[in-house]
Amino acid sequence: MIQIENNEAIRINARKTDAFDIFNFQYYIGANPYLNTRSQVFDFALTGNSEPLPIEDYVSIISDRYPHLGEETYESYAHLFARTVAEVGKLDMGLHLDSTSVASHPNYARIAVRSLHERTTREVIYFVWDWFEAIAQNEGISFDEPIKTLQNKFRLSVYGGPTVYALLRTADAKKIPTFYLWDEGLMQYGYGKKQIRGIATTFDSDSHIDSDFTTRKDDCKAFLRTLGFPVPQGEIVVFQREALAVAKEIGYPVAVKPVVGHKGIGVTAEVQNDDELLSAFDRACRAIPAHERIRVIVEKSISGYDFRLLCVNGRFIAATERRPASVIGDGNSTIDELIDRENRKPERLDTPTSPLSKIQRDAAMEYYLEEQGLSLDSVIDRDRIVYLRKVANLSSGGVSIDATRTIHPDNIILVQDIAQHFRLTCLGIDVITPNLAQSWQEGNFAILEINSAPGIFMHLNPAVGESVDVPSHILETFFESGTSARIPIMTFNKISVRELQEP
Repeated sequence: MIQIENNEAIRINARKTDAFDIFNFQYYIGANPYLNTRSQVFDFALTGNSEPLPIEDYVSIISDRYPHLGEETYESYAHLFARTVAEVGKLDMGLHLDSTSVASHPNYARIAVRSLHERTTREVIYFVWDWFEAIAQNEGISFDEPIKTLQNKFRLSVYGGPTVYALLRTADAKKIPTFYLWDEGLMQYGYGKKQIRGIATTFDSDSHIDSDFTTRKDDCKAFLRTLGFPVPQGEIVVFQREALAVAKEIGYPVAVKPVVGHKGIGVTAEVQNDDELLSAFDRACRAIPAHERIRVIVEKSISGYDFRLLCVNGRFIAATERRPASVIGDGNSTIDELIDRENRKPERLDTPTSPLSKIQRDAAMEYYLEEQGLSLDSVIDRDRIVYLRKVANLSSGGVSIDATRTIHPDNIILVQDIAQHFRLTCLGIDVITPNLAQSWQEGNFAILEINSAPGIFMHLNPAVGESVDVPSHILETFFESGTSARIPIMTFNKISVRELQEP
């Protein structure tokens, strides 16, 4: 059991008009006397200043927002308060924070609720307290803005990223203990000598040299080409005349992109002639950060669909097709208005459990719309599909489609051969091909790049298709079960004999 030092002395927080009070907050980052998991513990009491309404009145109002809470029975106000905190604490994100306990004492009840992020949970508790007092005063309370604020707070926490949250949730289901190590900036899974530490899908058992090598895209591509893997033919150039010479040698169409870049900014595919090449070269140069030297890749453009192939511990696990964000015209709305409408869809809540992120507006989008003769103010015809990006970046609103069952066996062997060259737990391999069900040996298949810290939520919760439980595959690399992640531990940390004897 591990307890963080109390953040507050025991005190009474209630206002004179309040019927309830909450105080004596304690936060545990591991198993404790109240719950066998990370918990926020606090005391709950009636103030005696104001008589609360009958408990049925609170249940009636609370169940308007959370109907299933109206189907349960409650021994006391404290039990209802605990269940409400747990439900609000899910933040309309489907978080797995549903465990509670209530220990009754003569003048108060001690409540424990499962928590991931202390600050978020604390604010949830205070919000529920305000809600209970508003009900007692026959007043309404706004939900939308407070919940949005809490969602943002959790999303920005160390637990709020889709990949980290997916691993934490799976570890919890497997009863594998997890901790965030603030001083080191790492997540720890397991105890003692059985522990593994990491950041997202990078772990301390990975080779630092191999991980660093995958970030050097030009060297990595040359390495793969030397081994005979299919990568687009091309060269790195500095001057326009060199770009023209490379394009003449490999033949049009070509793709042009900066060596240093991200999110598709400065990338131009399907360049068909010298004039387009010069324009594409200038666009790539403008996208290079000021502190970086000019280095531009000119390579053969391969037509097809963008796929992420994932290997765990050297074995193929999942395949996902990634499509760029798009909007469908209605004949009246501008592209900007269509994006707003699309972003309001429930599946684009942009939470750790959402299959789609919100569509982001940035320079890369504006460049690509300009190439199509459009802008954010353009009105497009009814049923016309307009793609907003040249690249399928999921964090900017792209769509993920599961393709695991469609991949050709030859392509599985190919990606496993690549993965087994690197001492990395997870490896994402980005390829482009018109048909993943067709063998790479038949041509028109190219490896674009490899990634040593791939995101996994696209496979676990694709926008279209079946889920692949990638987090389980990752954790099972290190632990056969929750038991194998633990060692015998007994600690006494600011726990009195009386507390230990409590049922």
